[in-house]
Amino acid sequence: MKNINKNLLFFRTDEKKSFNSYQLIENSSRSKTQFGSEGIVIYDIRKKVKEIDKKGKIALQSLQILINKKVSKQEEKIAYRNLDTFLVATPAFRKYIRGMRATEVESLKRTVINSMFEKIYDNITKNRGVSNLRFALVLLKEELNEFDNTLLSHIFYDIQNGININREVEKRFVTQIKESINQKELVIEIDTPKYSLDDEKKFINLLLNTLLSMHSYTNCDREKIAILVSYMCYIASTEDIKTTKKEGITKIQIAHSFMILVEYQAKYNCSHFISVLKKFLKDRDRDNIEEFLAKKICLEKNTLTIKEGTLRQKNLKFLNNLLIMGHFFRLISGEKNIESVLSSLQKKVLDKSMDTKGYSQEIISSKFLKLFAKEYRKKDCKQRLEDFFKSFRVHLTPQKKPQQRSIYHTVAVTSPQ
Repeated sequence: MKNINKNLLFFRTDEKKSFNSYQLIENSSRSKTQFGSEGIVIYDIRKKVKEIDKKGKIALQSLQILINKKVSKQEEKIAYRNLDTFLVATPAFRKYIRGMRATEVESLKRTVINSMFEKIYDNITKNRGVSNLRFALVLLKEELNEFDNTLLSHIFYDIQNGININREVEKRFVTQIKESINQKELVIEIDTPKYSLDDEKKFINLLLNTLLSMHSYTNCDREKIAILVSYMCYIASTEDIKTTKKEGITKIQIAHSFMILVEYQAKYNCSHFISVLKKFLKDRDRDNIEEFLAKKICLEKNTLTIKEGTLRQKNLKFLNNLLIMGHFFRLISGEKNIESVLSSLQKKVLDKSMDTKGYSQEIISSKFLKLFAKEYRKKDCKQRLEDFFKSFRVHLTPQKKPQQRSIYHTVAVTSPQ
């Protein structure tokens, strides 16, 4: 194009906030004389970007059609489908769809694309300042086949980044997960008698015994294990858990008084504290973990002082750790549906069908193992996984399959960070 001069495109505009006033100038040298510098805005495309492929070009053409033309329902359907390329090219989308059902992925796509159009129409219909997103949208009014692939690539990524599809995917993913938790079938599943506190206790007890008896964890961090297990017991046994909501994300809050008690016991009385946790996990009473510990442990006032900010950080850290555990068990089980994770895991552990070598290459496995180790070396990952599964198999009771309803329920709620 004659307009391009050292990778700069020139537009004239009477009002920078008005989308309709922007017009691409064919000859930049003549335009400066004719309109003056005040009426000229410049689209800088000197930054090198990855060139889009044929699918990227089709996505731009489809977006151009949907914005600028009237189309039939069939044409609209096809064009919308072509916009998937904007999502596939987004790291957050590739990250979150892993393990999702096909129907959930389609729902997420529709939601994000609808949000994408809202932002586009806001930029077109409302007063907005100069931005690369605006330049890209203005160029969609032109004949795209006249542009070279470099310019088309800039248009594609400036739309993607201007809308911030990464953030949109994360936000919509969290909303979708929370909505799915409230669906009727999941509520029925959670309320059904087969998901009992005893079942959850059995799983947590199985995990505790597994971690404590692993051969390669002779130097395991018993304090970390005790804290993690006590918090899992809190979530499994406490009905009135407090939640906080920030930027649309719901997070579960563990009571600070409980955290102080746990921190103290894990640090100064770890062996006894673990034995108390084992008693709780085997106990048939309906007490929650706070009530149970109140009967077993007496903590004097002012024995341990922790700043409130530190407690908030520890709370967040635990929720992140719980999410890592959820990802690990999903990876090993190979299941997409949360309800099937543990039953599949049990079967694989019993018939020794785990690909330990393959899983040891996964960052998910590394993160899981780091939760319990004082020292961790990546080259030990395979051996430690073998030890974990071996110990898990020893403590597993084949006749009764443990369930993990509320633990995975919590992971789903807190998944976006």
